[in-house]
Amino acid sequence: KSSSYIDTEKYISTNGDWAQIYQIKSDAGVYLQDSWMSYKQNYIKSYGQVISEIKSKKWTTTSSNQAITMQMAAAEDDQAAFDGVWQWTKDHFQNRVQDKLLSSEWGVDDKNKEILTDTNTTSYANVQAALGLIEAYEKWGDKKYLSQAKILISDIQIHETRTLNNRIVLLPFTTQLNAPSYAVNPSYGDPYAYKQFAKYYPKNAKFWNQAIKDYYKFITELQASSKENLVPDWVTINSAGRV
Repeated sequence: KSSSYIDTEKYISTNGDWAQIYQIKSDAGVYLQDSWMSYKQNYIKSYGQVISEIKSKKWTTTSSNQAITMQMAAAEDDQAAFDGVWQWTKDHFQNRVQDKLLSSEWGVDDKNKEILTDTNTTSYANVQAALGLIEAYEKWGDKKYLSQAKILISDIQIHETRTLNNRIVLLPFTTQLNAPSYAVNPSYGDPYAYKQFAKYYPKNAKFWNQAIKDYYKFITELQASSKENLVPDWVTINSAGRV
């Protein structure tokens, strides 16, 4: 008496023959992989610098593009590229004395010398960089990524948010911290990132969970005030929280 038998872990079947199993990427996975390889070849220079244009001599490198590229590298399981991009970002953008937030832009001056062209922060870039570090931790399990993410998350909360009329607002720039009114870009907010911040930084989970609720309420109010039911790219909020 016999019965069929297969052990996929040991690659053996009923008659003792070896079976070879291949994991094939989906069409979408192949497209993403090829796109990532092309992106690396054309836009990532040095050991991890992302440039905004291929042919222009007046290229710029922004902290936002660095952060998004970190997320792309994590998604494509390219740890070497991730580490290079993050290292370049730290070396050139994480140079502020008062916090560990990222400066916004690196470029060339009139004498074609590479310099830091914008020392102010962009909260969108900091949020996405912190999220990219969390995604790297989830992908590769190295706690250094999580510890670095927590530093950014803490400084974002301290230096790039304000609570106005019981509503948490993400400010676009640290230069606005003590202004009588605030220019706010609604698209800089990211409730998914806030959810991850709350999960991996439980000390501040209450704050970030509230930020999620406040963000959705904010977007809903902006849509309701628009004839087109669309969200404007910039709004002004005074210290009392009025838009």
